[in-house]
Amino acid sequence: MDMTTLAIIELLENPFYLADALAWTANNYTQRKMQIYESYIIIPILLNSDFRKIFLRTNKSGRIHALFEDKKYSLYSFNEEVEYYKNKVDEAIIILLNKPEISLDLKNSEVILINKYKTFLDGEYKKVLKNIGEIFSKYRIEEIFNFLGVEKL
Repeated sequence: MDMTTLAIIELLENPFYLADALAWTANNYTQRKMQIYESYIIIPILLNSDFRKIFLRTNKSGRIHALFEDKKYSLYSFNEEVEYYKNKVDEAIIILLNKPEISLDLKNSEVILINKYKTFLDGEYKKVLKNIGEIFSKYRIEEIFNFLGVEKL
């Protein structure tokens, strides 16, 4: 990989960037609040171009099962993606929870937005995260983890 590519990857994996991405996603949960554990699946979706494209091409009326209908083969490696980004997500969660707009309901592990969140994200990444929030909010966290085949964090 050339230096430009490595620099872009390093920026995308920056925990401050990832914390902003998580806050923006939580902002877009419409039917329930985002649970903090969902961070571990949101980031791998965002940073994997194949998964990102799936959520880019949908809208809030999309269903998780339909999104992956013809992409089932790609879910086999999702556990590896979750494991690969685990430490980055841990760092991002610490930063996320220190944002003044964010609080955590410890009883339910839910991310609480104190104020509407304004992000510095734009374009493709912003749309993907908005779609993830709107779609994931329709399902219980257990359903999402089971469907994606996530076995452990």
